[in-house]
Amino acid sequence: MGKVAEDYGVIVGMEPLNRFETDMVNTADQAISLINEISSPNIKIQLDTFHCNIEEKNIPNTIRKLGKDLLCHVQANESDRGTPGTGNLDWIGIKEALTEIGYQKAIVIETFGEVSEEIARAASIWRPLANSSDELAIDGLAFYKKLFS
Repeated sequence: MGKVAEDYGVIVGMEPLNRFETDMVNTADQAISLINEISSPNIKIQLDTFHCNIEEKNIPNTIRKLGKDLLCHVQANESDRGTPGTGNLDWIGIKEALTEIGYQKAIVIETFGEVSEEIARAASIWRPLANSSDELAIDGLAFYKKLFS
Protein backbone atom coordinates (compact mmCIF):
# COMPACT_ATOMS: atom_id res chain seq x y z
CA MET A 1 0.00 0.00 0.00
CA GLY A 2 2.79 2.44 0.86
CA LYS A 3 4.61 1.90 -2.42
CA VAL A 4 1.47 2.48 -4.48
CA ALA A 5 0.74 5.67 -2.51
CA GLU A 6 4.31 6.82 -3.10
CA ASP A 7 4.11 5.99 -6.83
CA TYR A 8 0.96 8.09 -7.20
CA GLY A 9 2.07 10.87 -4.87
CA VAL A 10 -0.88 10.53 -2.51
CA ILE A 11 -1.18 10.33 1.25
CA VAL A 12 -3.28 7.50 2.64
CA GLY A 13 -4.83 8.25 6.02
CA MET A 14 -5.42 5.23 8.22
CA GLU A 15 -8.38 5.87 10.52
CA PRO A 16 -8.67 4.06 13.85
CA LEU A 17 -12.32 3.07 14.36
CA ASN A 18 -14.03 2.22 17.60
CA ARG A 19 -14.23 -1.37 18.84
CA PHE A 20 -17.95 -1.57 18.12
CA GLU A 21 -17.32 -1.11 14.38
CA THR A 22 -14.11 -3.09 13.88
CA ASP A 23 -11.53 -5.16 15.70
CA MET A 24 -8.61 -4.20 13.44
CA VAL A 25 -7.23 -0.75 14.35
CA ASN A 26 -9.03 0.94 17.24
CA THR A 27 -6.49 3.30 18.77
CA ALA A 28 -3.87 5.79 17.63
CA ASP A 29 -1.19 3.61 19.24
CA GLN A 30 -2.28 0.63 17.13
CA ALA A 31 -2.24 2.83 14.02
CA ILE A 32 1.25 4.13 14.88
CA SER A 33 2.49 0.56 15.31
CA LEU A 34 1.11 -0.48 11.93
CA ILE A 35 2.49 2.63 10.22
CA ASN A 36 5.91 1.91 11.70
CA GLU A 37 5.75 -1.59 10.20
CA ILE A 38 4.69 -0.25 6.80
CA SER A 39 7.44 2.37 6.94
CA SER A 40 6.18 4.66 4.18
CA PRO A 41 6.12 8.45 4.36
CA ASN A 42 2.83 8.35 2.41
CA ILE A 43 0.88 6.42 5.06
CA LYS A 44 -0.32 8.63 7.90
CA ILE A 45 -3.20 8.78 10.38
CA GLN A 46 -6.54 10.51 10.20
CA LEU A 47 -8.41 10.98 13.44
CA ASP A 48 -12.14 11.03 13.95
CA THR A 49 -13.02 12.55 17.30
CA PHE A 50 -16.16 10.40 17.52
CA HIS A 51 -14.05 7.24 17.51
CA CYS A 52 -11.38 8.84 19.72
CA ASN A 53 -14.07 9.67 22.28
CA ILE A 54 -14.66 5.94 22.69
CA GLU A 55 -11.12 4.58 22.41
CA GLU A 56 -8.65 7.25 23.57
CA LYS A 57 -8.13 8.34 27.17
CA ASN A 58 -7.43 11.95 26.16
CA ILE A 59 -8.03 13.28 22.65
CA PRO A 60 -5.76 16.34 22.94
CA ASN A 61 -2.88 14.14 24.15
CA THR A 62 -3.52 11.74 21.27
CA ILE A 63 -3.26 14.65 18.82
CA ARG A 64 0.00 15.75 20.46
CA LYS A 65 1.37 12.20 20.26
CA LEU A 66 0.74 12.07 16.51
CA GLY A 67 2.07 15.54 15.82
CA LYS A 68 1.84 17.20 12.44
CA ASP A 69 4.12 14.58 10.85
CA LEU A 70 1.67 11.70 11.37
CA LEU A 71 -1.70 13.49 11.50
CA CYS A 72 -2.99 14.05 7.97
CA HIS A 73 -6.71 14.70 8.44
CA VAL A 74 -9.21 15.47 11.21
CA GLN A 75 -12.87 14.54 11.26
CA ALA A 76 -14.03 16.68 14.17
CA ASN A 77 -17.27 14.95 14.98
CA GLU A 78 -19.31 15.19 18.14
CA SER A 79 -19.34 12.48 20.80
CA ASP A 80 -22.67 11.18 19.45
CA ARG A 81 -21.92 11.86 15.74
CA GLY A 82 -24.31 14.81 15.91
CA THR A 83 -23.68 18.53 15.62
CA PRO A 84 -20.22 19.59 16.84
CA GLY A 85 -20.42 21.59 20.05
CA THR A 86 -23.55 19.89 21.38
CA GLY A 87 -21.97 16.92 23.13
CA ASN A 88 -19.28 16.25 25.69
CA LEU A 89 -15.98 16.58 23.80
CA ASP A 90 -13.15 18.77 25.06
CA TRP A 91 -13.25 21.10 22.05
CA ILE A 92 -10.98 23.71 23.66
CA GLY A 93 -8.37 21.03 24.40
CA ILE A 94 -8.69 19.64 20.85
CA LYS A 95 -8.21 23.12 19.38
CA GLU A 96 -5.22 23.81 21.64
CA ALA A 97 -3.56 20.50 20.71
CA LEU A 98 -4.07 21.10 16.98
CA THR A 99 -2.60 24.58 17.38
CA GLU A 100 0.37 23.26 19.39
CA ILE A 101 1.34 20.74 16.71
CA GLY A 102 0.91 23.31 13.92
CA TYR A 103 -1.92 21.44 12.19
CA GLN A 104 -2.95 23.54 9.16
CA LYS A 105 -5.04 21.05 7.19
CA ALA A 106 -8.77 20.46 6.92
CA ILE A 107 -11.07 19.97 9.88
CA VAL A 108 -14.29 18.42 8.62
CA ILE A 109 -17.62 17.10 9.80
CA GLU A 110 -18.35 13.53 8.76
CA THR A 111 -22.04 13.01 9.19
CA PHE A 112 -24.77 10.77 7.96
CA GLY A 113 -27.95 12.36 6.64
CA GLU A 114 -30.64 10.09 5.37
CA VAL A 115 -28.89 6.83 6.18
CA SER A 116 -29.48 3.68 4.24
CA GLU A 117 -30.17 0.48 6.11
CA GLU A 118 -26.63 -0.74 5.32
CA ILE A 119 -24.96 2.40 6.66
CA ALA A 120 -27.20 2.44 9.73
CA ARG A 121 -26.22 -1.12 10.54
CA ALA A 122 -22.49 -0.61 9.86
CA ALA A 123 -22.26 2.65 11.82
CA SER A 124 -24.83 1.75 14.51
CA ILE A 125 -26.99 4.76 13.77
CA TRP A 126 -30.41 3.98 15.16
CA ARG A 127 -31.82 7.50 15.49
CA PRO A 128 -31.54 10.82 13.64
CA LEU A 129 -28.32 12.69 14.47
CA ALA A 130 -29.95 16.09 13.93
CA ASN A 131 -33.20 17.56 12.69
CA SER A 132 -31.67 17.62 9.19
CA SER A 133 -28.30 17.25 7.49
CA ASP A 134 -28.44 20.91 6.48
CA GLU A 135 -29.03 22.03 10.08
CA LEU A 136 -26.16 19.87 11.31
CA ALA A 137 -23.83 21.29 8.63
CA ILE A 138 -24.86 24.93 9.19
CA ASP A 139 -24.71 24.75 13.00
CA GLY A 140 -21.52 22.65 12.93
CA LEU A 141 -19.79 25.14 10.62
CA ALA A 142 -20.85 28.04 12.82
CA PHE A 143 -19.38 26.21 15.83
CA TYR A 144 -16.10 25.52 13.96
CA LYS A 145 -15.81 29.15 12.85
CA LYS A 146 -16.28 30.39 16.41
CA LEU A 147 -13.92 27.81 17.91
CA PHE A 148 -11.12 27.91 15.35
CA SER A 149 -11.11 31.63 14.46
